Amino acid sequence: MNAILYETDFYAWTRQQVQLLKAGQLNYLDVSNLIDEVDDMGGVSVTNLKVDWSFC
Repeated sequence: MNAILYETDFYAWTRQQVQLLKAGQLNYLDVSNLIDEVDDMGGVSVTNLKVDWSFC
């Protein structure tokens, strides 16, 4: 169910993952897609940091 929601309604998927994390229901998390999203966020942050520093 989680993976299907990830593909069909990303915003709803993110809200669901937050609710599961807050409730401590870790067994129900979409771990594979969650890992991919967190990993992508880290890459974006590093890229943004490099761009910000290039203007100094």
